[in-house]
Amino acid sequence: MKGHGRGRGMTEHLEMAISDEASLLAATDWLHDGVFRPEDARYDADACTFTLTIWREVPGRTVPTRVPLVRRHVDTWRRCCLTLKRVETAALSVSDPAVPLIFIELKYNSQTREAVVVECLEAMSISFRLAAIEGSLVDTGEIASDDDVGMHVARWPFAWPS
Repeated sequence: MKGHGRGRGMTEHLEMAISDEASLLAATDWLHDGVFRPEDARYDADACTFTLTIWREVPGRTVPTRVPLVRRHVDTWRRCCLTLKRVETAALSVSDPAVPLIFIELKYNSQTREAVVVECLEAMSISFRLAAIEGSLVDTGEIASDDDVGMHVARWPFAWPS
């Protein structure tokens, strides 16, 4: 596994294979507090694939402000793509398309092979059933600043990078 996240080195490119429950949950840990739009979650029934493209926060640096001795914390955001193959069924529904979506966790039940994405404001429901655990989490190479992604709750609504 290569990668970076909270408390991890920032210079490596994130690329993770998902082949079992442990790697599925480890991959989704990287996405905690990641930001996405409803159209970033897609299920392709013909290809049996679920894809979630998400902006994840990478701890940044502090920069000086116009006020002496005051510094502002600036984070970097990296776009990642979670792809799960061998998805039998999926249900995606949006209750409020204007609300920014924040990824909290993925809950997986190994008995039923069902997974649910927990989203902070419950503005979107995502659930699916896997025939087997197979997929990947890959950094797309796209980078944005705090101002581009507009992540901080105090600054909603989001300003999405184009």
